Amino acid sequence: MTGKRIGYIRVSSLDQNPERQLEHTHTDKVFTDKASGKDTHRPELDNLLAFVREGDTVEQVALIKQRIAAGEKKASIADDLGISRETLYQYLRL
Repeated sequence: MTGKRIGYIRVSSLDQNPERQLEHTHTDKVFTDKASGKDTHRPELDNLLAFVREGDTVEQVALIKQRIAAGEKKASIADDLGISRETLYQYLRL
């Protein structure tokens, strides 16, 4: 049995388009919260964490792209996520 690809999207305003965050990324299920970055109450993130099972993959690509756009260094992001820079570059090609 293979795992599912699970997506998580957080948008901070109602006028943002959540679908763009996982554009061109295949997911089996997506959880979406509409909350500011400061808001720690994210019910859909809690639902995602309750949903995932061993073998599932959860698409941090949108978060990586947001952090890069904000000016963070790719090496720092890779360190934070516990992945190599090469893996980070592979995710950016998705």
